[in-house]
Amino acid sequence: MSSAGADQSARIEDYLFGKLLPLLAERSWDHARSGFHEQLEADHSPSALGYRRLTVLGRQLFVFSEAARRTGTKHYAEIAHRAYDYLIERFWDDRFGGFFFKVDLGGSSLDTKKDLFGQAFAMFGLAHYHRAFARRDALERAGECSRLLKRHLLLPPGWLASGASRDWRVSGKELNQNPHMHLLEAYVALEATSGDASFGEGARAIVALFLERLFDQASGTLGEFFDERGSPHARKGGRLEPGHHFEWHWLLNEGSRLWSDARTLAAAERLFDWAERSGVDEDKGGVYDVVDRVGAVLEDSKRIWPQAERIKAHAARLRREASPDNRARLATLVDFLFDHYLLADGGWHEGLTRALAPNATALPSTTPYHIFLALSEALKALAT
Repeated sequence: MSSAGADQSARIEDYLFGKLLPLLAERSWDHARSGFHEQLEADHSPSALGYRRLTVLGRQLFVFSEAARRTGTKHYAEIAHRAYDYLIERFWDDRFGGFFFKVDLGGSSLDTKKDLFGQAFAMFGLAHYHRAFARRDALERAGECSRLLKRHLLLPPGWLASGASRDWRVSGKELNQNPHMHLLEAYVALEATSGDASFGEGARAIVALFLERLFDQASGTLGEFFDERGSPHARKGGRLEPGHHFEWHWLLNEGSRLWSDARTLAAAERLFDWAERSGVDEDKGGVYDVVDRVGAVLEDSKRIWPQAERIKAHAARLRREASPDNRARLATLVDFLFDHYLLADGGWHEGLTRALAPNATALPSTTPYHIFLALSEALKALAT
């Protein structure tokens, strides 16, 4: 590694383990009542939202499990264990199975629907909790959740409904991209840590759906919203998110050991090329939030998570081909994240305008997952 690369790696390590994680451990976990705060204000006090979502808990379980595994820090392990207990005790539905979507601050169920996006992140968090602590019960719970999703949400056309009632009555049959992507992410992580073939089978089913329905071969783009027939949604079907193009690129590379279809890596490259060409502001820098299928900008704001996903995509490319150009591109993107989004106190700017001025002050607790994973992937790639 060059001296410049070593300096950048040290900068990443300092932010993740010297700033971000201490902030989260002190302020994001509710030490009085247990559970993670849904959001922090700019001064790091908890936002008065009155609920806790499954999505936040699954993502933060990932962050603290990985932090404990990588650093051996007892305090991070303690928070991961508390988070796991909270997930099982407060979110698991003992009657019908699956995880509730939302609880109140006291841990009582507030929204009992079964949300596919939330279930995916619970499974993702369980995968990394098992990886860190060799907890077989976490794998068993993830496996039970997976079987419930297939039994109750899998629709005849081959995709899963995005949600259902507490007793698993499906609330809509439209095809939505995002929860399937994160379920794939969960399956890849679960298979990697367990070797369980059923998780690999789940991953391959979603990749097949991606190739058949989500990925548009003609344009090289990724749709977000589809109707009950699997066609682009009449109202929302033209809205594309470049950040998800980068995220799928990384994920298809990350899980490529699980499928032999050569079309997946070719599709990943097309997603990457389209997002770089049509989803990036060549003037000011940064990834736009939303564009259309011909690359016209629909929302020129720039949230932090698409920038994180672009870093992951470039890290995947560097790990596959350790060329000076790939290394320089990744380093530039990491610098951009530090220069415009990451703060010295461990916080971050959640979003910027097109001109790179902050447009949000609160710190959603869903975001550390993006930051931690992106910078961790950058560290691995820069070490090649």
